[in-house]
Amino acid sequence: MTSPYSWFQYFLNVSDETALNYLRIFTFLDREELAGIEQETVEKPHLRAAQRRLAESLTTLVHGEKETQQVTAASQALFAGASCGAGAGHASGGVRGDSDRPGAPRGRPHHR
Repeated sequence: MTSPYSWFQYFLNVSDETALNYLRIFTFLDREELAGIEQETVEKPHLRAAQRRLAESLTTLVHGEKETQQVTAASQALFAGASCGAGAGHASGGVRGDSDRPGAPRGRPHHR
């Protein structure tokens, strides 16, 4: 089974178009909320609003609210460390995911 962190990160790294499509397919968001997320994604793509909402929604659906909160906190901590110059590789030692298994593929998911 995919770890909650790997699951969350996969959806956080999909393209804008894919994130918006997945939000329409896999969530129960109403039209107004989807329109707002789409507008924010177009106007401020650097915030990755669609990807964040998708990752949070699907991680909660599959792994539960508690895991989602933990993954979100870990992701924010890693990002903050990377932006401060520590690098995500340095800070990621405390987050065990699928890539920690012997023979597991390395690297980030590819955008399609």
